[in-house]
Amino acid sequence: MKPRFVILFALLVVPALVVLGCGNDTTFSPDTTPPLAPVLQGANMDAGMVAVWWQPNAEPDLNGYYLYVETDGVATLANTRPITTAYSVVQVQGPAVRVYVTAVDISGNESSPSASARPTLVEDAKVHSGQNDLTGF
Repeated sequence: MKPRFVILFALLVVPALVVLGCGNDTTFSPDTTPPLAPVLQGANMDAGMVAVWWQPNAEPDLNGYYLYVETDGVATLANTRPITTAYSVVQVQGPAVRVYVTAVDISGNESSPSASARPTLVEDAKVHSGQNDLTGF
């Protein structure tokens, strides 16, 4: 190669590659798509404890679920961290009027709420979870 060609190449082509790039798109697109709303399967209540169970979501980036308990017309988040199972037992103050669940992914996107349910009052110390009987709260 002639030295002039190398210099010309270095002065024209290399800066063009730096400005225009090499064809690889390295832009980052944040995840803004929330998971699907969970399908609530049931809720029971006994002695101030509410058990809620739902169909697990299948999204690969699922982080867990938030459980909301509505009492006196006000919905409150029952857990501070996402629940990683498809059921939960929580203590409530007063009668739980309705409960619902949302799913959250690892980017923090929260789904729409599941259908809400009024917990069924059960008469003994067992609150059915759909998978296990949870005793000894």
